[in-house]
Amino acid sequence: MDRREAASDLAAIARRAIEAHLSGASPPAPPRIGRRAAVFVTIRKDGELRGCIGTMQPQREDLGLEVAERAVAAARDDPRFPQVTREEWPRCQLEISVLGPLDEVMSTRQLDPSVFGIEVTDREGRTGVLLPDLPGVDTAQDQIAIARRKGGIGPGMPVRIRRFRVERHEEPADSVRHAQS
Repeated sequence: MDRREAASDLAAIARRAIEAHLSGASPPAPPRIGRRAAVFVTIRKDGELRGCIGTMQPQREDLGLEVAERAVAAARDDPRFPQVTREEWPRCQLEISVLGPLDEVMSTRQLDPSVFGIEVTDREGRTGVLLPDLPGVDTAQDQIAIARRKGGIGPGMPVRIRRFRVERHEEPADSVRHAQS
């Protein structure tokens, strides 16, 4: 599998890892992609958020391993939700967000929530992250306010803001319907 084919199949890597986890099997070794990157894996059930876990820096030596680990974490460890169950899994769809480099933001004019995700960090090390292009997040001010809330950072606290782009890989909608048949 070449790098482009492997990258286009990141959702399949995530699906296989979660399915192995749900069945109690050892996860299959993912294909080597040949690059490192930070990743967020988002799980939606019937179109609604069901789990999302990621890191701002890569934790593994290859993107395939990174995706597989974040996928299982999204199904198992998102503190906002109970673990994904085998019964609901066929109704779930995956989205993989591969993060680009973080760039320091000096002005909110450098932000566009449809293009850039953000990381906000306060002096105490609390951090909030928001991926780009989310429904209902239309302004930089909305994006910053939501990221602050996620990080437990008050509105008056000074923050460092960094932006990033993402490369998204979504499962085709028919893959979920196929899993249900």
